[in-house]
Amino acid sequence: MLVALIAVIVVIIALATVLKRFNVKFQGSKGMKLMGTLSLGPKERISVVQIGDKKFLLGVTPERVECLKELPDDFVLGEEKQ
Repeated sequence: MLVALIAVIVVIIALATVLKRFNVKFQGSKGMKLMGTLSLGPKERISVVQIGDKKFLLGVTPERVECLKELPDDFVLGEEKQ
């Protein structure tokens, strides 16, 4: 029984390593993209999210997520300008 337990633990560690190596994500986020985040405090931040062809500025706190503004179509973050 001890050998079976060790074998199961080895299989779990091996699968976790493989998934991490190939950067497999289990998030169903088709059409959604986090463009950037700025921390405003220990638990507060603002984020720019693209959903389809629209971009939104979101305020995120531990209690809620609020859409602060819908951004214009031509909005790009500083790193993306070229």
